[in-house]
Amino acid sequence: MSFNFKDNTTTILNDELSGSNQQWSHVELYFRHRLYKIPKEKVPFSMGRDGDCNLQVYSDVASRHHCTVDVHDGQIGIKDSSTNGTFIEFGRADEVMVRNEFCPLTGQGRICLGDRIDADDPNLILFKVIRSA
Repeated sequence: MSFNFKDNTTTILNDELSGSNQQWSHVELYFRHRLYKIPKEKVPFSMGRDGDCNLQVYSDVASRHHCTVDVHDGQIGIKDSSTNGTFIEFGRADEVMVRNEFCPLTGQGRICLGDRIDADDPNLILFKVIRSA
């Protein structure tokens, strides 16, 4: 994706981050020794404390309906609807906190509902975005 400006300069966005030319086939979540494969047909995919969530987390800081894996403008990501926010770490980068907004997912990383990411947290969720061939 690129933008042309009046002064004849062009800014090109990283396609992996913008998602404009990349097609994803599914997202994989790994939580408590279980693999969840989420294809396009299965979104939105809900996460939270409530028993009707697709992925149920047992944490006092997670909301009953904490967040969803969803699509926005063709990009797969996390839509937070919680009180305490969702913390996402992309690869080895610093974590970001998302609260009541959408955050595109790319590559692989870790997700924690309602609290900062801690490698020893039993409620840590690993993610990987799988691209179409």
